[in-house]
Amino acid sequence: MKKKKLLLRISLLALIFTLGFLWSKYYHQNLKKEKYPYRIGYIYNYTELDSLDKHAKKSLKGYYSSAAPDIYKGSKHQFREKILHDFQSQKYNDNGYLNLRFYISHTGKVFLYEAKEMNFEFEPLTFSDGLVEELIDLSLKKDNWHAYSDEDLNYYMHLTYRIENGKITEIIP
Repeated sequence: MKKKKLLLRISLLALIFTLGFLWSKYYHQNLKKEKYPYRIGYIYNYTELDSLDKHAKKSLKGYYSSAAPDIYKGSKHQFREKILHDFQSQKYNDNGYLNLRFYISHTGKVFLYEAKEMNFEFEPLTFSDGLVEELIDLSLKKDNWHAYSDEDLNYYMHLTYRIENGKITEIIP
């Protein structure tokens, strides 16, 4: 009698374990939605600036945060001053954020980028013609970025411009 009870308990435990395992597999594959399903450094909607095959297979440094401040040629202050000096703010009256995410090769060459335009509530919007293109051209110039190290790596970088009435009020990070 004791052997039957022991065998019944072991069978029941095995059944519970199996059902729990199967439910866990089903839950993770079909029901669980990741709040942040992609790593930060991965650029999905991108524009290619250079040969993607040449750079894409190399390791990526800074994919959870950008390579700033070490990747700026000079300093962030010099970068900011150059952008503010060259940006033609009088042509625009837009408000919102422009987020640029891009990869830089170990030689300082930008080879992929992605731009997102948002209002102050972080909802998508479209800036005036020319504003985004001008900031992209100014931001991604090779003379803004230096070779970060001698290692043959790619670097992840992001910039967020806060724009108020067409003027850049903040550059993050």
